[in-house]
Amino acid sequence: MMELSQESLAGRTAIIHMPSLSQHELYGTGENHKFVINHIRKAWFESLKNNKKVLLYILVASVLIFCCIFLAGQNKKQMLSDFGQNILAEEPQSILTEEPQSILAEEPQSILTEESVAASGKVENETMAEVENEVKTELSDTDSGSVSETGDASQTPEKKYTVCIDPGHFLDEEDVMEAQNTYGYRESNVSLRLAIALKAELAKYGIDAYMTRETDHITLGGYTDKELDKGHISLRGEFAKGSDLFVSLHTNSNGIDANQVGTFEQPKEINKTIIIVNKVAYNSDTALNIANNIGTELSKVNYDSGLSFTNQFIAVTRDTAREWTAEYNDGLNQVGTVCYRWGTKGDYYGVLRGASNVGVPGIIIEHGFHSVEELRKQAMTQELVEKWAKADAYAIAKGFGR
Repeated sequence: MMELSQESLAGRTAIIHMPSLSQHELYGTGENHKFVINHIRKAWFESLKNNKKVLLYILVASVLIFCCIFLAGQNKKQMLSDFGQNILAEEPQSILTEEPQSILAEEPQSILTEESVAASGKVENETMAEVENEVKTELSDTDSGSVSETGDASQTPEKKYTVCIDPGHFLDEEDVMEAQNTYGYRESNVSLRLAIALKAELAKYGIDAYMTRETDHITLGGYTDKELDKGHISLRGEFAKGSDLFVSLHTNSNGIDANQVGTFEQPKEINKTIIIVNKVAYNSDTALNIANNIGTELSKVNYDSGLSFTNQFIAVTRDTAREWTAEYNDGLNQVGTVCYRWGTKGDYYGVLRGASNVGVPGIIIEHGFHSVEELRKQAMTQELVEKWAKADAYAIAKGFGR
């Protein structure tokens, strides 16, 4: 350890007991700095007077300490300044500048860039084109009458179907049956009542219908009753021009004394529903479907009414339809079906030929055999007629998709 003289100790004491400087004086104004420098200069000269070497060491140490204190003060001041700036500038910037910038600058930028503006214009153009197309479509639909009653142009109204109903025959003395227990049966009368009932039933399905006659007599093309049927019967079928279906309503009979019993005393085993189609109906899937439906429904009605031995009906296709023959017509225990019958002029039956002439599917409906006593009896009541009408209407509507 270095030994210090009395003078050096005195000098050190003088240095050590320099006036203390407050923090404010150390890193205050320039006047304070001058005071410190003068103080150090005074101590320097005092050290020269006593022990120059020791005092020099002390002086250097003092300077170093002063510099450290000064630099520490400057760093602290800078730290305080930076801290205040972070509080007053950086945080508000993150709240009031950066986030709003992301909302008010970045997002609008994504909307207002050249590409987005072009895309936006494209979308607007496409949207306007779609609107124009929709308006044109609605105007077109309105002009074509396709707007439904509810005002919804997207809904296409159902097709309106029209059926021409032909009540077979007409009132004539030849229409009177020469048999016992006829119950006053006349085919012309039953077919007329049936036609009226069928027209009303079809209306329930939204199907329009009109009749070739609405009374006991018929006049078409200037020909009436017998004159019509004997020489111009095809006018009945031609009256269906413009309609969707022609139906001629009948009840059936058989040959004289068929099955070795009286002509009008046939057993119920002969009774069956026979549907005869014209060439237009034969080539129409819809018409064949309707014919099958009618035969099926009538067979059920007749069986449930105790008029037939079976409720079965043989539905057909174009390839399986049966040609009508007298043997089949008069045969016992035969199941009803759809038949065709061609002649030298096309359709054998004049009413069906007339419908073919105007391009309308036509069918003859033989509802049952009036040569069976029980059928005549029930047919003279409105109950059976109503059942037949309901069956016919349901089958026709079903065939049209109603």
